[in-house]
Amino acid sequence: MMRYKDDIMTTQDVARYIKMNERTVLKLAQEGKIPAMKVASQWRFKKSLIDEWLDMEMKNFSREQLEEIGAQGPIVDVAHLVNPRLVIPELTATDKEGVLEELVGQLDELDYPVYLDRILSAVQLREKTFTTGMPGGVALPHPRNVKEMRLTQSHLVVGRSTPGVDFGAMDGKPTYLFFLLCANNEKSHLKLLAQLSMQLRIAENVARLRAAAGHAGLLAALEEVFGAGLGSARAANQ
Repeated sequence: MMRYKDDIMTTQDVARYIKMNERTVLKLAQEGKIPAMKVASQWRFKKSLIDEWLDMEMKNFSREQLEEIGAQGPIVDVAHLVNPRLVIPELTATDKEGVLEELVGQLDELDYPVYLDRILSAVQLREKTFTTGMPGGVALPHPRNVKEMRLTQSHLVVGRSTPGVDFGAMDGKPTYLFFLLCANNEKSHLKLLAQLSMQLRIAENVARLRAAAGHAGLLAALEEVFGAGLGSARAANQ
């Protein structure tokens, strides 16, 4: 993995890192649409701020960009992260706050202790900054900084609500599927976010997950959607 001195990146570094044309990155910097600063008349970028920006903007990336981000470095296997104990086929919560509490609370099923209060606070703070609800009935709750979770392993909590919940999605429609991202490092977080975003943009995948019967059916549907969806990323790393 490429290292950047003192967390500072050039325009070329950022373009390579986020899989975007260098001129586009320069234009975004000039327009104040990406965190940047001028140093000796040259644009410079702080990697930690670029990661935060990526976290916010990834939902607007093209499928090709998401595939490239998801394929960088070691594969983060979404299907492998699906732990049956962390899958809730029918959420009981009826509002956004309740959904977050129920998803985070499910982490209590793990074999080692986690900081549930800290994780919940981090996820709530991220939602107050900007909703993680996506068009199409899906939300990807997560913290702004994965270090706040203090996890030794990466996890994914999946929850489903048949009637749907008002989660503040930009299309104004209810959210039915929730994926709480609990990565133990920033690189894995961004890759996981890219892979989930890519597959959950596909209406057929969302419909399959919503229609699956019970806990076993939802587990099978998750394997079908994300097992098959990782093929292109695996091939890129072979």
